[in-house]
This record gives sequence, structure tokens and C-alpha cells, in this order.
Amino acid sequence: MDYLSEEISIYQCQTCLAAGEKHFWVDDPHVGLFCAECGKEVKYSHSRPATWWSVGVYEIERVYGGPKKGGRFYTTGNIIKEWLVRGFQDMDEANNYRYELDEMMKHKDNIDVRCFTEKLPYRRFSE
Repeated sequence: MDYLSEEISIYQCQTCLAAGEKHFWVDDPHVGLFCAECGKEVKYSHSRPATWWSVGVYEIERVYGGPKKGGRFYTTGNIIKEWLVRGFQDMDEANNYRYELDEMMKHKDNIDVRCFTEKLPYRRFSE
């Protein structure tokens, strides 16, 4: 799940020396992050301060993946109320807005407020 963070982690390939943020790498949930260029494992290098944050509101549901998805249930969500999506240059303001939306949506079923660091809210997700 995405969350608000004050820092962005930077990783570097020890073989080809390419460096970048986590989303630049191939992510194997069982092994770790791998370089898209040479295929070698990448390691944490350093962090940099995050510069912006965003918040979105989602309608969520649990769905059955069927035998092709391992026979398990997973959560999906679609962004709703696009006019409530906001971007911020201050993390505290983003957190305050998230709490305000949580309070506004607390009596609504299947609604989730999600936060992002240096990303716009996804249109839809599955996890």
C-alpha cells in the first residue's frame, strides 16, 4: 500500500552502476529489486527528501481471483470523486487532508482514502 513518506529511497545496481527510485527497477516480491538493464540485484544507496504528495478516494471491493490467480481473494479499487483528489507540497497538509477525508467518509461502506508520495493517485488498483 502507498503511504506518505518524507524521503524517497534511491537504489543502485552494483554491476552497471545505474541508480534510481524503486519504481525504476524490476520488483520480484520473493527475491527483491533487479536492474532492468543488466538483471543484477540492486541495493539501497541513499535517500532524498520527497517534494510532493497526493491523496485520492477509492471505492474498494474484495474479488475472487479464480484458479488462474491462485484461487485467492484480493482487493481492487477504483478512484471516485475525482474532484477530491489533491496534491500538496507539504506533507503535513496532505496528512491533514487525508484525516479530513477519512472523517468525511467514515460512515460509507467500501470507501478507502489513499495517500501517495511523489505519485498521482492510481485510476484503479488491485493488490
